[in-house]
Amino acid sequence: MDILERWLREKMGDQIIRRSTTEQVYTLIIEKIRRGEFAPGERLKIESLSREFGVSRTPVREAIGMLTQNGFLEHVHNVGPQIPAYDRQRMQDLVETCNILTEGVVQSLFRKEMPAGLAEELWQSVKRQRQALEAGEQETLMRHCIHFHEIVFAGCSNKKLAALADQMQNQLDAPVRMYQESEAVRRLSVEQHEGIARAFQERDRDLVLKRVKEHNMQPLEFFMRKE
Repeated sequence: MDILERWLREKMGDQIIRRSTTEQVYTLIIEKIRRGEFAPGERLKIESLSREFGVSRTPVREAIGMLTQNGFLEHVHNVGPQIPAYDRQRMQDLVETCNILTEGVVQSLFRKEMPAGLAEELWQSVKRQRQALEAGEQETLMRHCIHFHEIVFAGCSNKKLAALADQMQNQLDAPVRMYQESEAVRRLSVEQHEGIARAFQERDRDLVLKRVKEHNMQPLEFFMRKE
């Protein structure tokens, strides 16, 4: 097992999809961003990441270019690629875009026959979140919170829309991790996920939309209070 595959197993578990080296590096850098392993404003060094992942500089450079194009990184003149700062404007843009795309996913889910077992999958996710919360396992909790949103997007028959919504949610994961620094906030997030799951179970589209929007607004309000 080479270094890159070992990294994928450690960060992503056993569900490894055979993709190009560039795509694998792309996935790993996103995971590092989502896990808060890079600080806002931190510069990404191609040489350093190349050594860390055990690959040449070319796939790292290509992955960074894709990440910059997709909004996970920003290129600063005379500095290079770096992690964006989560200021008010960026957070407003992220949350607004995420709300629009997620609303589209929900509308699509309710226009067609909802996938069997969707509500049950969401309830199982909430159950695992509560178990992690009570055990004080913050990293496990964050992983299950992320998966909760992935379940919703995976049920959407419009795969292009689902992919865009998932991409925007991924960009929110790093600031959400900062937002969930207190137990009270983590508990609130789990309770909000429970409310969304219940609304799906009741097949109440308007209530789902309302609760999803309330949930997505919480990190924005947190960052606005910090400024």
